[in-house]
Amino acid sequence: MTHVDERACGAALPELHVMSAAGLGCAAFHPPTYTLFRINERTASVFRDFQAGLEVADVAQKHNLPAAEVEKFVARLQQITAAQPATRPLKMQSDGLEKLIINISNDCNMRCRYCYADGGAYGQSRKMMRPETAALAIDRVFARYPNVTFVMFFGGEPSLNPEAIRVACERLLALHREGALPRLPDWGLVTNGFVLTRQMEELIQRYQLVVTVSLDGPPDINDALRITPHGDGTFAQIARNIRCIQSLTGGQEPSKIEATYTSLHYTAGYTMENLIAFFDREFGIDDIHLAPAMIEPDHPLCWRPQVVKEDIFRSAAAHLVESWLTDHPKYMSAIFQSLPVIVSRREVPYLCGAGLSILAVSATGDLYPCYILFDEAYRMGNVADEDVFTSERFMAVQERLRDNAKANLSKCRDCWARGFCHVCFGSPFIETGTIDQVPDHICAMNQATAESALLALSQVQTDPAQWKTLTRNVTALMSKRICKRVTA
Repeated sequence: MTHVDERACGAALPELHVMSAAGLGCAAFHPPTYTLFRINERTASVFRDFQAGLEVADVAQKHNLPAAEVEKFVARLQQITAAQPATRPLKMQSDGLEKLIINISNDCNMRCRYCYADGGAYGQSRKMMRPETAALAIDRVFARYPNVTFVMFFGGEPSLNPEAIRVACERLLALHREGALPRLPDWGLVTNGFVLTRQMEELIQRYQLVVTVSLDGPPDINDALRITPHGDGTFAQIARNIRCIQSLTGGQEPSKIEATYTSLHYTAGYTMENLIAFFDREFGIDDIHLAPAMIEPDHPLCWRPQVVKEDIFRSAAAHLVESWLTDHPKYMSAIFQSLPVIVSRREVPYLCGAGLSILAVSATGDLYPCYILFDEAYRMGNVADEDVFTSERFMAVQERLRDNAKANLSKCRDCWARGFCHVCFGSPFIETGTIDQVPDHICAMNQATAESALLALSQVQTDPAQWKTLTRNVTALMSKRICKRVTA
């Protein structure tokens, strides 16, 4: 990012995005080059006048400025943005995946009130993945994609099927020993943390599993949402198990908490900053995946902007950037992932990596783009099929996902936040039954969050010392998130 004097800024270029917020001031962002300008209110007004179609003479008269100065103002901006390197698309590895999700359990021991997965069954029969299916999934996927960054054991509730986890880990270790894998992937599970058996404790220790626990906040809010099949609250037991895992791993795991934000959080007065602070205070965990609930629009827990104000997302983004200037920087995936993109000027070409950089295997071995798109329209084949990755069905589904590149979607192509925007395809799928159209409220949330983060960053970049501190902390956070890898 580049800092320039405010007199060098203008809005003659139509791509320039002007933004302001109470307490965060004003800034302008140039999407083609990722140039970020810190400006004052008067300059912001000039920007907007040009965007409204006013000529140089009109702008000069309105702001009581010499026309020659305004012309110089515009020319200088054009020089600066033209001198910046354009963004480049981030290419995906043809032989790699960011994530392989193995759905080892089509059942769950909880019944969260907002569950999109029908209590873990995904509209299918409740069953466990057979260990031999888990081993076959590893063999088949890694033969096609030898460079997988992360293997995630998922459900339902994956702790209900520890044997499948053990078999999958052992198969990966065997492939690595045999030289079939250039390196071992990282691996872990997303669990509700409600039951922690001795067998699961041994697996966590033996394979150094990266553990993410789902929890929605303090007891009052969590126990209103995350409940047992009998309707009982779950916080106390999950908290005990989190502390047990911390004891087993020397405080290394759980390394992440996944929380779902609902309208109930908002009406109860819980902001995203409240939740981040609570998890840090209660468990010493500051790596938080905090996402709005993916549920039908008419569901009472739905978070739509008319229920949950966009300010809740703006505030969380500003709070996070502020923490990067302290001795205790915090992490929130939805906001943090934008920063490396801005700094590297490498645009992510797809809204979602489902089916391209992410694949999911169901309990029966069927292959899907992700665990939410467990639908016949998106089924790509089965790991039992030797030709699954060359089949017409696999190619057709993958081509449909490629067609959803941002460059092919007018809504994204014309959006100032297109470069670092991410949308889980599960959200539009749950709402509309298709992934082809992103609902407006999701765009509004992402834009509000991005604006707040950029405004906060534009403040920081004007102070070299603060920028150095932020860069150091962000680098440390990224390093902290590199998982421990089990060696053969």
